[in-house]
Amino acid sequence: MEELFPAIPSKEDLIHSILTQGKLDQISKGGKYHCILRLTLELNQLQIGGELLPDLIELYKWLHSDLSQRITRHTATNTTISDVLQKAIKHSSEDAGDHLKKLYENIMRNCMQYQNVDETSATAGSINLKRRKKIMFNNRTPLLHFLSG
Repeated sequence: MEELFPAIPSKEDLIHSILTQGKLDQISKGGKYHCILRLTLELNQLQIGGELLPDLIELYKWLHSDLSQRITRHTATNTTISDVLQKAIKHSSEDAGDHLKKLYENIMRNCMQYQNVDETSATAGSINLKRRKKIMFNNRTPLLHFLSG
């Protein structure tokens, strides 16, 4: 990599270098710079996703272990994840409630960051890279979204 891009201090400089060295034909899907450019553009998103995944798994496990047998399909369809967590926090011990609150806050913060990174890195100069589908998780997400498998 050093012989192709010597002393490039930042990812923005790497992107600029690839785009300005007349290598646009090698950026297209399958081109030798496509993978480097895509990974560079998606690095922040991958890092945030890596931080988000353990919290989502913990939330999913909690929902399935504590609620899946106690709630009807109708209630799960008409109740948001935010409402369920607020009720659970209120009726839990202080430690358990604090843990659920922090877990949910971390998930919401990381989901927003993940979506914001996805929106801001959607284009690189004139190269428009195909984007993955965004996470559709917010305070209005129905509980059924997590309980249906």
